Amino acid sequence: MIPTVIFMTFEYPKDDDRFSTLVIKYWDVLVNVAREILGNNSDAEEAAQEAFIKLYVDFDKYKGYDDKSLVSLMYLITKSRAIDIYRKNKSNSNVLTAYNDEVTPSPSTFIDSEYNKLSEAMLKLSETDRKAIMLKYYYEYGVEEIAESFGIGVQGAYKKIERAKKKLASLIKEIENGQD
Repeated sequence: MIPTVIFMTFEYPKDDDRFSTLVIKYWDVLVNVAREILGNNSDAEEAAQEAFIKLYVDFDKYKGYDDKSLVSLMYLITKSRAIDIYRKNKSNSNVLTAYNDEVTPSPSTFIDSEYNKLSEAMLKLSETDRKAIMLKYYYEYGVEEIAESFGIGVQGAYKKIERAKKKLASLIKEIENGQD
């Protein structure tokens, strides 16, 4: 499937070759990221599409970014958009509003609760802290690569990661306390 967003480059060319290449190369990856959160293809494609549109609109800002940094950014935008869609869908459904013997929560509700806390906390982090966490623990970058990504020294990268971890832990505790 060719994403609709690629047709934007025909009408509004900016750096269309680079953008088109990113869409073609990473479309499936970002749809899979969103599908993990949303559980269906149509919403996952919507999330990826909106993430690419956001990138396209602001593409001039990111001209100096290498592809690795752009993909990291796209991952965060897609995941954030997927969580927004998930929350919207969840609030629109009346599932489990009146709990009784005939309605039981699915096992995934309990399994996903820890993941949901983490996702919610990640969204509350600043973009810089979120990027530091994602680069270290999701993409498994080394501290040297993270330092290079931020344009700082290795010691600065260590401190940035540690501060981001502390903020994340604090946010998770706040979320847990708010849910009790």
